[in-house]
Amino acid sequence: MNSIIKSSIAAAFVAAFSFAPLQAHAGLFDDDEARKAILDIRAKIDALQHDMNTQLDTKANKNGALDLVNSNEQLRQEIAKLRGQVEVLSNELTNAQQRQKDFYVDLDNRLRKIEPQKNNGRRQRGDGRARRAKSVRRRIGNIQGRRLQERRRVVS
Repeated sequence: MNSIIKSSIAAAFVAAFSFAPLQAHAGLFDDDEARKAILDIRAKIDALQHDMNTQLDTKANKNGALDLVNSNEQLRQEIAKLRGQVEVLSNELTNAQQRQKDFYVDLDNRLRKIEPQKNNGRRQRGDGRARRAKSVRRRIGNIQGRRLQERRRVVS
């Protein structure tokens, strides 16, 4: 009999302890508490996403500003380069104009030597050459004037 009592007591203990974890498990995870925990976790996730998006936006703004600074510096360098080119071209134009004037003066002096001198109201031989020389001087003056106007248009 002792063994029957002992086995029945053991069975009672086993039955009592087997129901205890089910009740404890149900008490730990009630529906309301689980929902609150889920909502808290969702709120934390949303806050973290918002913080990450804010940080990304801030970095994007910094990158945009850095891009603007870089492009500004490139434009300044290009402007400096173009100013240098304008200065060189201006100097070349001035030199070319001076050379043209020098050539014109030299040609004019040569043509004056060819032209006949007046002697007491008379002209020496070579009247045809004198007329040709004047005609050539006029043509050269017209050509130089046109070239000067073209260069001024190109520079401006």
